[in-house]
Amino acid sequence: AAVLEEKSAVGKGSSFRFAHAFFRQTLYEELFAPRRIRTHQQVGRALEEVYAQRLEDHAAELAAHFSQSTEASDLAKAVKYGEIAAKRALSVYAYSEAVRLYEECLKAQEVLDPDDKIRQCDLLIELGRAMTRAGEPRRSVDEVAPKAFALAEAMSDNKRKSQVSIQACWSLPNYGG
Repeated sequence: AAVLEEKSAVGKGSSFRFAHAFFRQTLYEELFAPRRIRTHQQVGRALEEVYAQRLEDHAAELAAHFSQSTEASDLAKAVKYGEIAAKRALSVYAYSEAVRLYEECLKAQEVLDPDDKIRQCDLLIELGRAMTRAGEPRRSVDEVAPKAFALAEAMSDNKRKSQVSIQACWSLPNYGG
């Protein structure tokens, strides 16, 4: 019915994908929320088993599945894999992807443990760095740095306050400040 397409690769066998994203999105939205969450959990765990020797190579995919969960252990994995994927994206100059991944890490962390200010601050610092590299220094200075600095100040953490300040100063010349 041309809903699925088969994709063959030498030595890898066949895989299938939807012929059009509309099919995938429609079917995905039709899933009842608890079933959708359970499916993401199952896929994430299966991917961990299949790619046990190459988890870093599939960190973004793992983070995406575990971030859909409501279980604390899965959300912790979403943050962990998201950070790995973001660092990997930075290493290959995929700065916008790193920004997206750090933003997803922050969302998962806020659900996982909204009181873990250290973790949130560290993620915000990394997000600010990625934003500057991605050509978004103004967002880094105007949005991310104040949040990170406020968290560091609330914890009386001079080291993190310095990191935020240095990051903001590094970003300023990138938009003429």
